[in-house]
Amino acid sequence: MSRILIAEDDLVTRKMLKVTLEKFGHEVTAAADGAEAWELLMQPDAPQLVILDWMMPGKDGPEIVAGLRASEIGKYHYVILLTSKSEKQDITYGWESGADDFITKPFDKEELALRLHAGERIIALENNLAAKNQELGIANEQITAANARMQDELQAAAKMQAALLPTKQPEIDRVKFKWKYVPCDELAGDILNFFKLDNDNIGMYVLDVSGHGVASALLSVTVNRFLTPQQRQSTMLCRYNSGTGAYETYPPSKVLQALNQHFPMDIQTGQYFTIVYGVLNTRTLEFSFSSAGHPPVILANNGAGAEALPCHGLPVGFDEHAEYTDVTLKLQSGNRLYFYSDGMNETKNKERQEFGVENLVENIAALQQYGLHESIEKLIEKVDDWNGNSKFDDDITLLSLEII
Repeated sequence: MSRILIAEDDLVTRKMLKVTLEKFGHEVTAAADGAEAWELLMQPDAPQLVILDWMMPGKDGPEIVAGLRASEIGKYHYVILLTSKSEKQDITYGWESGADDFITKPFDKEELALRLHAGERIIALENNLAAKNQELGIANEQITAANARMQDELQAAAKMQAALLPTKQPEIDRVKFKWKYVPCDELAGDILNFFKLDNDNIGMYVLDVSGHGVASALLSVTVNRFLTPQQRQSTMLCRYNSGTGAYETYPPSKVLQALNQHFPMDIQTGQYFTIVYGVLNTRTLEFSFSSAGHPPVILANNGAGAEALPCHGLPVGFDEHAEYTDVTLKLQSGNRLYFYSDGMNETKNKERQEFGVENLVENIAALQQYGLHESIEKLIEKVDDWNGNSKFDDDITLLSLEII
């Protein structure tokens, strides 16, 4: 049975109503007027089932209902108005104030029992809904907090990933490097680097892991560690001779073959990566590079146009027996090389047309009048314009060098 609050200024009617409800098995709290009823309803443990006389001193029934509806938080009150009014406009006013039901004086006991039963059912449904909403609210707070933690962790991971990128020029007078790195999400599958292998040779690469997000970023960071030279140690980049203290630099194709052996494609995720890796001899200006499924390097010929330098090879992880080849060329003062991820050439315009390697070559040729840094900034602007100045769908990575 239920706890019920009744408010009736007529003593006889109030006592009859209270006795009747208690015979039904309900627990009854009685108020003698509207002001007392309102005070009782404002208590935290007030009954949710309420019977109000329409006409009372202080506050009448519809006034109490309207105030109750405006202040209800967390639980619903089912309100029955007790009235002798029967005019249509009066009933309409009662409904509009927020009343749930009406009982006409003098009340019929059986009718009262039925209407209370309906009220109990509505209150049970409302309380169940409120409980579910509370559970959802708690779950939403937990999800929001978890999302905030994950966002913080992603930001921290992004800073760690960015810390792996080069921060300064190598101390070599004949070569200047510039680069641009624009992840499409917090974490990128792209990464780049350049580094001294020994006194004469500089290694460099641009790497692009398939997919996006945490898994791609983890693989790119892992490969980055494999492609980081270690002082007085042999790595897949070069072999250290402890007797002479000298390094033997491995050809780029051998480096890619080693990567291909270390990083077979994950069958479950289908994850793989493309890479272009090159070595520049700063004494002879001989440059050798090899590519594993990566877009072609572009050479700017000192004011005489630009050209793509294809070098074919399967992405790392596709075939454990894949063979890679080296492309070697002799550079001269004024030459520029551009390495990039496919986020550049595969950027689409609103007609879904790709920017393309040929377009990159034409723009690089046209930008040779600018300094190296300005040329890559303007090249990114060209790609961004093609994209409609929207958020890129893929990571954008560009590494360039100039022979001085």
